[in-house]
Amino acid sequence: MDDVQVMKKVSIIIPVYNCEDTLNECLEAILNQTYTNFEAICIDDGSKDNSWKILEEYSKKDLRIKAYKQENLGCAISRYNAIKKASGDYIMFCDGDDYYEKDMVECMTDAMEKTNADMVVCDCKIISIDNFKITPAIKDFHKLRFEGLYNVTNKTLSNLNPFVWNKIYKKELIDKYNLAYLEKYTHEDVIFNYKYLCYSKTFYGLKKVLYNYRIGNKNSITGHMRAHTKKDYLFDFIYSNQQFLDFIEENKKTIFAGGGGEHISYMFDEIYSRIRYGYRMLGPEYYFEAYEKIQEFIGKNPVLTKNKLFFKLYRCPNFVTFNKSILKRETYSLLQNLFSIKNSYDKSHKILSLSGFRIKFKNPKYSNINK
Repeated sequence: MDDVQVMKKVSIIIPVYNCEDTLNECLEAILNQTYTNFEAICIDDGSKDNSWKILEEYSKKDLRIKAYKQENLGCAISRYNAIKKASGDYIMFCDGDDYYEKDMVECMTDAMEKTNADMVVCDCKIISIDNFKITPAIKDFHKLRFEGLYNVTNKTLSNLNPFVWNKIYKKELIDKYNLAYLEKYTHEDVIFNYKYLCYSKTFYGLKKVLYNYRIGNKNSITGHMRAHTKKDYLFDFIYSNQQFLDFIEENKKTIFAGGGGEHISYMFDEIYSRIRYGYRMLGPEYYFEAYEKIQEFIGKNPVLTKNKLFFKLYRCPNFVTFNKSILKRETYSLLQNLFSIKNSYDKSHKILSLSGFRIKFKNPKYSNINK
């Protein structure tokens, strides 16, 4: 690596809430990074365990660990407050119950410097907590699907997962367009990515497993939602997307300036997928309430009624047909299950179905699209 004086500085944002069992490992992994010019801004979000005590100890051990405490305001506000305190050229994220590989900051920063991409994305390792079942669908969702430099387009965005913890961002871009968090609802990392990508031209896929992601934490927001124990969060999958649509409307002049923003239409399809996923995450006792809120959400946003996926939902005559439509899963005929070959959404892969098994392999014609 170059001398520290010429290294770009990286600000690592770490929201912390009741993670005393994993926080030491998280912070040790940060301090053992091969890249040394960083600051780790840790925001304790009103933890009720020993998390704050651990942060205090580490901040005294190494001045690059900066610990702050706030009342319990949620992960979004924690990240927002941390970004506002950040002095780095680049922004990275890490959750308090996860940890970096020792060369993650170096590899991510090096890729940004060499490619000048607006965002770099790496692969991750999924670690189960409390015997949480990691299904093939979960593995596929988190897997890095591309490698190299890509233009931000509808087709390439279909291969980009929405999380912030396996990415590195340009602080100047966040500051220029005021993209820092300050969301009221959960799913804020997804909305932050959407906003950032509105102003991005390129992203780079770094085919290395650099982030260790623990899944199955019952105390996390997602865990509460899966267990249907936190009603306050249940409909955030609707409200957070409304915030994003408001953002587009308020900033459409800068988003579409110079012919940019062509990829926004894909984000509407992504919003549709998240609305369906959020609905399925609910308990059936909340379906009708969600139905009314989703119909209101679509109706108040004309841009969605022009989208064929949302329009199909919106024109459902009643709750029964709506419920069947949104819960409907893709089915295959007997012949298709026996044998078929289809393109993936972005045509970068072929999907072979043979006697009920599905095998995905690269499509040479499209695998380097927009590289």
